[in-house]
Amino acid sequence: MSMSEDDDVEELREYSEEGQDDYQDVVKQRDGMPEEEYDEDRDDWRDATTHKQTRRDGILLSLSGFALLVFIEAILSKGAKFRTAAIIMGVISLLLTVPKFVLNVLMDKRFSEMIEILFGVALLILWSTGVVALTFNNGVFFTPGTGYFSTWFNLILSGYYIFLNARISNIRQIQKNKEITEGKDADKISYKRGASPVLAAIWFTSLAVLTQSIIALNNDVEVARAKYGISAGVFSLLIIILMLTFSVKTFGGWLNYFYMAIILLGIWTVVVLSCTMTDPFLFKFDLGGGLSTSAVVANGFYASLGSFVGSMMLVYKCHLNVLLYEASIHSKKTTRLLYMTFLMLTSFLVFVQGIQECNDIKSCNRNRFNTAGIVLGFISFFLASVTMWFLRPSQHTTEYVMEQVPVSTFEVGVGFVLVFLWTASSIALTFPSRSPFYETSTGYFAIWSSFILSIIYLSAAFPDNSKVNNK
Repeated sequence: MSMSEDDDVEELREYSEEGQDDYQDVVKQRDGMPEEEYDEDRDDWRDATTHKQTRRDGILLSLSGFALLVFIEAILSKGAKFRTAAIIMGVISLLLTVPKFVLNVLMDKRFSEMIEILFGVALLILWSTGVVALTFNNGVFFTPGTGYFSTWFNLILSGYYIFLNARISNIRQIQKNKEITEGKDADKISYKRGASPVLAAIWFTSLAVLTQSIIALNNDVEVARAKYGISAGVFSLLIIILMLTFSVKTFGGWLNYFYMAIILLGIWTVVVLSCTMTDPFLFKFDLGGGLSTSAVVANGFYASLGSFVGSMMLVYKCHLNVLLYEASIHSKKTTRLLYMTFLMLTSFLVFVQGIQECNDIKSCNRNRFNTAGIVLGFISFFLASVTMWFLRPSQHTTEYVMEQVPVSTFEVGVGFVLVFLWTASSIALTFPSRSPFYETSTGYFAIWSSFILSIIYLSAAFPDNSKVNNK
């Protein structure tokens, strides 16, 4: 076995936390595999590559569509700052993506992964410049709208395009060197790589929060809270660099990644509570008579919420990898408890938003929706807390408290109550125009997130197999 083959096997070994045993299995499987079995596995790798190429073509089409929206929105925004730059960026992106899509799909012309990655880097530089120039500091797309979201989607898709081509290159390299793994190992590779796009997304949103907070600080807008945003952005960027720099094995396993994700989630929970419900990322105006309106600083507001949601996704993905690698906590119950933890956070956000609204208008009696948000948020938070306490890992406590009621029955009952609660809340609090949750505030998104999480929790807790569900 040559030195290059040794290096490839070493790389494959790093995908598994089981060490030398997996290394020997891979070597034996590769060296002793019958030709027909190798052909079947090679076809599986080819299918995986084709699937990702199809997804890559879809990203190109999406990039073309969003670039067209940027172009049209810029044309219609007469007199706006950097309008010409937005038009030029839209045209450049269209000239890059449309011919590329035609060559790939209609003419079946394929390029090497290196060329594809460089193509993606060019788009990433283009739209990174676009985000900075067009969506910050009173640019043409400073306020939320079609152009604003299209610019950000172009940036995100450009980054994902690079990631996808790197994955295709990795699959081809494994196939080229005949690194054939069993199905379970392929799943591990997929899960390991699954955290990288989330980390990249949090990186960009953290950078956006940092930039917007610095702008707010320079403009003397709520200096103390702006410093929260700056601190959170810096710490978040440092944590992400740390997680991307070191491999899972060097980092001490997926459980340590999970703890780092929890720290990120804590950081962005504080930012959401301190910066998105009031200055510097949300400005409110009292209209009198219990009515108020608000205006968001789009990049700071949406990037903070994006970092919060991204941290939740990262916690979940790390949790999946912990279940794959560390059987000591392999339990469906831990996944349901994770859903309940997320629901606790979103319920708490609704509760705090209601209190904040009461403070802004000096009295909760002037708007009954504020009181309803506080009560509903508290009830949901309480139910989630009680459920987590009953179902915590201590089996003795669980069996004692739940002695008369099966765990699955209890969870399904709580799930139905939460679904009913948040269905009623989403209708009663986000549709009436007099409600403070009518506008797209933190409370608005928290209500709908709670509604979705309650449905996910109920579907996970529903006893399709009570024996498995109680493990």
